[in-house]
Amino acid sequence: MTGYVKDDSEQFVVGASLKILAQDSNNLQHPSPGLSPMILVPISDDIDTVEELMEIRDDIFPKEPDFFTP
Repeated sequence: MTGYVKDDSEQFVVGASLKILAQDSNNLQHPSPGLSPMILVPISDDIDTVEELMEIRDDIFPKEPDFFTP
């Protein structure tokens, strides 16, 4: 199953002592859905650790996309 992530969240650091962390933060998401992919892949019940998953990563997921640089 494939799709993309749409993030409209606002982020705040409650009780921050540094001014830069205490201000509103409006994170902008790149408008291209291709740069916010979500890929759900069923895996075997035999895979119990991250290390085992990383061993088969290149076989079950596509190559990482090139990232946008402004």
